[in-house]
Amino acid sequence: MIAATRRLGEVLKDMPKPKGKRTDLVASCNQVGNPTLEDLGILKNQSARAQKLFALPEKIIRQYVIEQTKAAGERRKPLAN
Repeated sequence: MIAATRRLGEVLKDMPKPKGKRTDLVASCNQVGNPTLEDLGILKNQSARAQKLFALPEKIIRQYVIEQTKAAGERRKPLAN
């Protein structure tokens, strides 16, 4: 899931930003042919989170995954009789 979210952040970072004002009634997709987040079914907070995750160094992501994996393993250990 983290890898997919980071990849989404990479793609969104490179997407052209919509032109015009927020008050424009015509979607930017219709004006310049580029899809908006709404057209893609992505919420603004999802976009922001994915781009922030993409901006983190790979080393930090790797360490986080290792820590989460260890923590999940400790929670699943059966009780000793």
